[in-house]
Amino acid sequence: MGMNRTVWRWLAALWMLGICSLPAVPVSAAGEGGDGATLPEPLTPGRRIERPLTVGESHVYALELGSAQAVTVEFDRRGVAAVVTISAPDGQKIGAFGSTTSGEGKETIFFVTEQGGTHRLTVKTFFQPSPAGRYLIRLADVHAASVQELGRVAAQYCEEKRWLDRGNNFLVDEALRSLSRCMVAVAHRLEGGQPKAATVAGEANAEIDYLIGRWRWGEFVSVAYQQSLVADFRMLASAAKEPDAARSFAIVEEVAEDLRIKAEHCRKSSRGLGEDVAVTVKTWRGNSEEPNLLVYYQLGIFEFTPSRAPESFPQKSSPTRHTLPAGRYLMWAGRPGQAEPPKGSVRRVRIGEGMRQVPLDLFVP
Repeated sequence: MGMNRTVWRWLAALWMLGICSLPAVPVSAAGEGGDGATLPEPLTPGRRIERPLTVGESHVYALELGSAQAVTVEFDRRGVAAVVTISAPDGQKIGAFGSTTSGEGKETIFFVTEQGGTHRLTVKTFFQPSPAGRYLIRLADVHAASVQELGRVAAQYCEEKRWLDRGNNFLVDEALRSLSRCMVAVAHRLEGGQPKAATVAGEANAEIDYLIGRWRWGEFVSVAYQQSLVADFRMLASAAKEPDAARSFAIVEEVAEDLRIKAEHCRKSSRGLGEDVAVTVKTWRGNSEEPNLLVYYQLGIFEFTPSRAPESFPQKSSPTRHTLPAGRYLMWAGRPGQAEPPKGSVRRVRIGEGMRQVPLDLFVP
């Protein structure tokens, strides 16, 4: 497969985040005695291992895997609250399973490999079992990830979350991370028929990482900015279920472009994610300014949902003024109550580039 390294890492992490509800647990590369002296024990397909486990021990298993493989590991806690962590050949932690509180229960661990090589699976407990506990572990299955599996994981990671803290403040970083996970999952689903999807997703994730790095908790972003991120996510979620691969990829490209514009605006701005932009529009018919028109607009991504009603500037033209977050938009002018754009009147507009004010002209037929 042509998926680049960054995207594969994201996808492997996505599988874990979606199935596991645990907090992240540090991966230990130590052997059974915890001093790093014991070499990992091979865990091969079908082999069933049952061992006792107590506090201070760290059992490490080695899985020799190829790239782009779907892996299933069965883990059964029998009287010990144990946690399993998995790390890639380069040491990057993929995720965690198990429980720090419950001593009984079975887990099915599923992940997709990013690269070929030795993956490490570490089993630890944080509480002294009484009586001594045991666990059973088995590498149940290894196979190339199917199209159906990729479709299911795309839908799973495009489920909308509640991106609010306890004070009901919008968590920009969490929304962006959700966007990234959904983007990668959809791109991976499309990889067979749309090979450029991996590159687009990788570039979008670089922009997302930049935006996350610029945002600080408590920083104000407008409701319109929040809504634009939610809209991007929802369109990606629709792409995850879209049977037409070309249309799905077009949505991915549109969302990636909106994120790129936001990141560019942020880079050229002096603070935070960049302020919303004051857009002033004059409306024209030929060479004459045409008053008393409404300026209608939509986020560019809504080009794929033509039935969606547009929004409008609060005052009639001309001119008229409204504040918008950075992004790509569709704009046109029309009479009040006639939101359907006249043929040839829609203008595609980029708002951002670090500017605080943008003048625009719209023409009506």
